[in-house]
Amino acid sequence: MDTFLIFNLIGNISLWLLIIALIVTAFFYYNYRLKKENLEQKEQYRLDVDLIRTMLNMVSDCVILLDESGKILRVNKKLEEYYGRSADKIVGKNYQRFHTDFDYEEHKSNMRLNFDLGSTYTLPVKYYMPDRSVIPFSVEIHRFVFSEKVYYGIVARDEKNLQEREAYIEEQASKLVEIEHIARMGYWELNHQSKEIVWSRELYHILGYEINTVKPNLDILFKMVHPADQERVTKAFLDAFQNQETVDIHHRIITTKNEVVDVLIRIRHTFSSKNEHLSTIGIVQNITEEKELRDNLDFQNQFSKAVVDNSDMLVLTTDENNNILEVNPFIEELTGQSREVLIGQPAEAIFGHVAQRRTNKDRNYRKPLDLRDKEGRIRWIYWNTRELPYFDNRRVCVSVGLDVSEGVEYRNKFEYLAYHEPITGLASRLKLRQVLSRYFAKNAGKPGKHMALLNISLTNYHEINDLYGYEVGDQVVKQVCEQLSDRVGHYGLLARHSDDLVVLFLPNRNAREKIEPICIEIIECLNEPCVVEGMTFTIGGQIGIAKYPENAQNKEDLQRFADAAMNCARLDTSIDYYFFDDKLRRKMVDDKMMYRKNYKK
Repeated sequence: MDTFLIFNLIGNISLWLLIIALIVTAFFYYNYRLKKENLEQKEQYRLDVDLIRTMLNMVSDCVILLDESGKILRVNKKLEEYYGRSADKIVGKNYQRFHTDFDYEEHKSNMRLNFDLGSTYTLPVKYYMPDRSVIPFSVEIHRFVFSEKVYYGIVARDEKNLQEREAYIEEQASKLVEIEHIARMGYWELNHQSKEIVWSRELYHILGYEINTVKPNLDILFKMVHPADQERVTKAFLDAFQNQETVDIHHRIITTKNEVVDVLIRIRHTFSSKNEHLSTIGIVQNITEEKELRDNLDFQNQFSKAVVDNSDMLVLTTDENNNILEVNPFIEELTGQSREVLIGQPAEAIFGHVAQRRTNKDRNYRKPLDLRDKEGRIRWIYWNTRELPYFDNRRVCVSVGLDVSEGVEYRNKFEYLAYHEPITGLASRLKLRQVLSRYFAKNAGKPGKHMALLNISLTNYHEINDLYGYEVGDQVVKQVCEQLSDRVGHYGLLARHSDDLVVLFLPNRNAREKIEPICIEIIECLNEPCVVEGMTFTIGGQIGIAKYPENAQNKEDLQRFADAAMNCARLDTSIDYYFFDDKLRRKMVDDKMMYRKNYKK
């Protein structure tokens, strides 16, 4: 019995211990769940607060949250910018910290009336900045109740900034209208939701209407299309609306002023995110002037091409690397090569010097340049070249050449006649004068420069003319001069100065021992008989020599002294040549004084 009681007691105690353990476990589990829910609620509250703060900071206006007593609970970043302090310096303070002209007592009754009706109270408020400037705000006050507590949300919009933005938008809109007018570009827009169509101001102007004098519609646009373009325009509009793609079309319209105007139209569409067709926009540009300019430019290009293609001038275009870009038909004809073959070739290979030098300045060649034609003949081309800017900042060189081969031939003939004596073929007096002038201009006064001038008298020339006629005399002189040219012509310039006078110009030679052998050779040549028409003649002659710089310092004195020396040789039959010396110089001075004395008498 006692054992049964003991086990019964132990069983009861265990049962109660189990019940107590269950109760304790349930208590602790309840506390755990309660704390977890509180943490989740706090986390959700924190997230809600952060979300509200983020949304408030996204607002471009100033936002303030007040409780019923007027204490500040929340502000956004925009208000911090205006107030000049961070939120932790503002939150918890009364709204009267803001320096404004707002008087609560003045607006209290109206505010309550609006709030009772469930509406927002709006009023203008002036905010006084720390720098004493005043900013007008448009303020909206919202009243709402949350958890049986009253709160006020205030949204303040900067009217000055708003006015500036509105003024800016208005200014930009005005500029856009002006730009449209300058560009002669208007537009129409069809709203597919409302089925309304609007025209821009410039479109009225393009069509010839006064602003807002006609209700916009597409029928007017179709009716104004030029009859010849209507079928094409109708097809383009249908394609634009049916395929809902961007379409460009150029056509003509007849305005209300009965003027034909060229227009370029681009039709495009706008769609919503759900691919709903929202609107169709047509951009219309008046391109009449551009088309006229383009047509005129095309005509000018065609005219220029016709002139170039049919002219007798060579027109060559090369790139920066001197490769041929274009040639005209005359170059094809002259070179015997086609345009396709010439394009891309180096210009130097065909046109030589004209393409060898490139410069940023225009270049006109003073002398004609040679060009070998298809028959191998040398053609003389006078070139003018000019570098012109091209697209992509490149430059091309345009060369225009005139074939002056015939003129060069005539010029060479005239020069030969001018610089050569026609009977003997020797240099003329003009050529001798030119050579002497160049020599003295280049070498006068320079040390180490010297020369000699030999005047050669043809003694019997006039006697042969008188006895046998000029034809025979000319033949004799021609043979003698040919012999002189063969034997002494290589020493210098041999020229026929007059009928019976031949001159030999010896540059860089004035030593007597070098000149005397030449004089002896000349006398031998003059004394050799020549046969003309079966008759033998000996022309004979004497030589006068003057030297630079020993005798004369200029070409006039040199020629005069050589002539005087020649006369001395002619008077003295015992000598064949005479070198000008001081004795002869004194005689010339005495003769000049005697002449002047006799002339005065």
